[in-house]
Amino acid sequence: MSKKAKRNRKSAASRARGRRNGSGTAGQVPPKAISNGNQPFQPEHPTQPPGEGFSLWVTPPGQSGPQRRIDAGTPAANPSGMLSLANIGAPREQPGNVRVALGAPSQDAPDAEKNVPDFDPAGVLRRYVDGDHDGAVDACSKTLMAFDRVNYEVVTPEIRRRVNEFVETLLYLLTRPDLVLTRLQTMLLLGAHHTLANLVAISAFKSTDAHLAIIGEQERNYGKTLLLHSVRNRRRVNPKQLFDVDPEVASMWYATYGLCSVSAIAEHVWKNLKEHLAYVDERLQVPDHRINGLLFQATYVDDDLARAIKSRFNTDIQRQIGATTPKLTPVRDRIAIISGKWRRGTAVYRSLSPLVDTLRGKYRLTLVCLGKQEHGVDTEGFDEVRYVAQEGRAFKCGSVKETDFQLAFFPDVGMTSESIWLSNMRLAPIQAVGYGHPTTTAGSRIDYFIGGAEVELPDKAQQFYSERLVLIPGLAAVPVLPAYTPKFPPQESDCMVINLPWSVAKINYPIVMRLKAIQDRITRPVEFRFFPGSGLHRYHSVPIILKELGGILGTSARLYSERRYADYMGEQEQAHFALESYPFGGYNTVVDSLHLGKPIVTQEGDRFYNRASSALLRRVGLDELITHSEEEYIDKAVRLANDDDYRQDIADHLRKTNLKARIFDDDSAQYFCKAIDYLIENHERLQAEGSREPIFVR
Repeated sequence: MSKKAKRNRKSAASRARGRRNGSGTAGQVPPKAISNGNQPFQPEHPTQPPGEGFSLWVTPPGQSGPQRRIDAGTPAANPSGMLSLANIGAPREQPGNVRVALGAPSQDAPDAEKNVPDFDPAGVLRRYVDGDHDGAVDACSKTLMAFDRVNYEVVTPEIRRRVNEFVETLLYLLTRPDLVLTRLQTMLLLGAHHTLANLVAISAFKSTDAHLAIIGEQERNYGKTLLLHSVRNRRRVNPKQLFDVDPEVASMWYATYGLCSVSAIAEHVWKNLKEHLAYVDERLQVPDHRINGLLFQATYVDDDLARAIKSRFNTDIQRQIGATTPKLTPVRDRIAIISGKWRRGTAVYRSLSPLVDTLRGKYRLTLVCLGKQEHGVDTEGFDEVRYVAQEGRAFKCGSVKETDFQLAFFPDVGMTSESIWLSNMRLAPIQAVGYGHPTTTAGSRIDYFIGGAEVELPDKAQQFYSERLVLIPGLAAVPVLPAYTPKFPPQESDCMVINLPWSVAKINYPIVMRLKAIQDRITRPVEFRFFPGSGLHRYHSVPIILKELGGILGTSARLYSERRYADYMGEQEQAHFALESYPFGGYNTVVDSLHLGKPIVTQEGDRFYNRASSALLRRVGLDELITHSEEEYIDKAVRLANDDDYRQDIADHLRKTNLKARIFDDDSAQYFCKAIDYLIENHERLQAEGSREPIFVR
């Protein structure tokens, strides 16, 4: 027998043993099951009848009505019935390679190149050819996970070459009809779904649209479909089909689909994200800690859409928790502060720690720290400190197995996965939440939301909050004097510099298009300075954000990486004025701008996160910077840029205003303690009332 015949015979034997896929072929040894907390994973796909592949159905962008398959060409254009890519759509003209500066990059090119994971494409392909499909997939999976642990701000030709090499190899394997992913492989690869999407985006491939088309008629293509389909695709797969096949795996895909777009700047990415969040399948489950990323992102895209997802996730978390509840032996003067952000310098700590300080001396306080134990957690003044952490599906909450808290206050539900899970448990007879993440928990075990009478609309309380709203005088978030002394340098440049102190999730297509409209009407050179903070440094997103911002704003955009607070404030001082994001605005960033004497334009909405800035502007007598529509917002920004005298008048007004008296001498924190007193005294009566009307504490 020839060597070639022996190889073919060996390959046939491998296929008979089922080494290549998870189809359940006789003789296959299933991968080791892993626990999901309730039931073990079944690491194989549901059996699909021969010849009935999982076809992809999409709605073409801008169209509604009947859907069509991504793999099928029109009869006229494709009379042979062979695969056609015609309906993917003609490639759109790409924006020019515009250089958008990264202020003080934390990573230079040589260091970045050292962090590129080792990958042997020839070895991987050799495994595939020899029939070791599991080995080829596992090698790609390990490399993908290695990419997931690093982040590139700088993409050199060498980095791009090596990313291309990896992406090309993995996409080739995923389009091979004879390579079928097991259920376990699919779940593991979905753990870095967001990183894969961005690696593809910075590679020469740009997207996986063509690859989705190729696998459209293949059998058992479910796992491949999930991995190849992200928010960066031009076409969308009908998500119901994905849940029909395997709700648990589809839930992992649902949670990771949009995470790659830390800033949804491209128009099609923004639209895809909105459509994705609008679909909430009744079979949607909580897969693991990635729900935090999804819920956090959804809040900034559309709070109403986010509420439906939160409600579904809360229901599933409560199902998973079941009868596992802490033993409660409440003591009247014991209160827990449950936070993942109780560190000096965080926005949560800065605005809510003055509220908690009012409880000291009257109540015995326990700090429950969420997440990994980090340096900088402020434990001073607490009688006890406990820790709760989640790693994947391992939820280490033994420290709250038994509690003696009369009331548990959650400053920042939604900022960490642990806060989401714990808010669905009963850790105390009375549970309340605050403005650390200023939006409803939408059906968790939280009883009250403590808000500010100065910013809330009482008649909308039941519409916006699943909790009963408790209103105290002021903002329920204390403006704290920044630890920075302004230098008030002169703005001598001919270029109009505008600050955009927005977290990365607030940079999106609609708000960037506002900036484009402003840019087009300003009569001098303009520079938009983005300060997105630490969230920028995830999933290799920096090169993508740079390109997308450059495609719209050109060289007028400047993106700053994370920096020390003093440096951040010093750079803010170089600008002429600032703009607030919308619909999710800022709070501490507005305080910073006013402290620096910088006018800031805001658009007022109907919730705390787009009304707090308006309240601050009213306190300092700058109602004229409060707008109520996109057009008014653009007009006001253009006037500040073009009318030097008007802008100087506003700045002079701020410089002359006694901000200490108007903003920082805020005594409203005392009412937080009164609210806690009231809830402890009256909780049983309030529960018996069954009302959700707002409660006013004065």
